[in-house]
Amino acid sequence: MPQQCAICGQTYGMTHACPGAAASASAYVIPETWVAPTGFAPFYYLRQAIAIARFDDAAIAAASRDSVALVYGVLFWGVARLLIYGVAFQIPIRAYLRGYQVSLAGILVLIAVSIAIDAAAMLAQYGVSHGLAKWWFDAQGTYSGIVRPMLLGSLVLASP
Repeated sequence: MPQQCAICGQTYGMTHACPGAAASASAYVIPETWVAPTGFAPFYYLRQAIAIARFDDAAIAAASRDSVALVYGVLFWGVARLLIYGVAFQIPIRAYLRGYQVSLAGILVLIAVSIAIDAAAMLAQYGVSHGLAKWWFDAQGTYSGIVRPMLLGSLVLASP
């Protein structure tokens, strides 16, 4: 006759390897180890971006609540994109430096348009992910709470 474990609630026959009581979602509390500084603090946000890229829960949670993290995230994301597009457009730039007739303004406009299209695609991708999380998992977070740590964590995009 099946029995039910008094601790975990599983039904079992003869023996049972009890995993223990199931942890409730409210029991998972992220410690507050990232206190946002006041003023200009690029190295704090650089350390936080590296921690986010390493999937540090406390850094992700702190960045999602810090409105200044959005500014630094956009800055880090923009620098990463410039590095990537700088590598991609080095051939026409080298041709220009060697004296060939190349429109430097055209190259700069192309880089700016590429970054703008990339930003729109990235924001749409984060928006779709956020919408699906709200729909499928009944998530309670906000879009800005997702974008802040994602932009800071996009620091890893700088390595093509």
